[in-house]
Parts: sequence; C-alpha cells; structure tokens
Amino acid sequence: NKMKNYYRKKKELFISMIKQSKLTTISTIIYKDSGLHFLLEIKTNINDNLLIKKAFEKGVKINSLSQYYLNNSQTNNHVFIINFSQISQEDFQKVITIFEQILF
Repeated sequence: NKMKNYYRKKKELFISMIKQSKLTTISTIIYKDSGLHFLLEIKTNINDNLLIKKAFEKGVKINSLSQYYLNNSQTNNHVFIINFSQISQEDFQKVITIFEQILF
C-alpha cells in the first residue's frame, strides 16, 4: 500500500532523527508500530502540562497520556503522543530542537 509505506518511512525518519538528537539521552520511544502516532516517554522533572504549554508557545502541539486519565494519579508520567503524520518532514528538526530547548 502506497500510503502505508509513505507513513512508515516518515515515522522511521522522525524516530531516527530523535535517536540522533540530545533527546535520545532522556527519552524512550514506545509503541512505534502504532500507525500515525508513537509515544515518547521523557525522563524529566518538568510537569506534563507545563511542557505541553511551553511546546505550544513555540508552535508545537502535543498531548500527554495523562490528559486522558480519569483520575489524577498519574498526571506526570511524561509519556507524550507524537502525531508525526501532521508534521512535515521539513519540520522534524525544528520540532526536535524545540523539545531540546525546553528540556535542556
């Protein structure tokens, strides 16, 4: 399937770029075979909502799994949903740089 291959290659490129960035030292990619999204677990002390806010202020919209929990017991598990299908390949490095600026 042409579209499936396109998005698979796009995801592989983005993940490869993350692994080559400073983010690799503080993050783990999980569920990388999950379609148009993957989960990025970040080892940080920054509150999930604050990280989301800072990313949004720099033009990157992300969500964390904690936003979907019914109770607040895991509000800072630092697992973020990355919808790579809505990011152009040209912007992959920009997004990675924004995360690096927030986290380092």
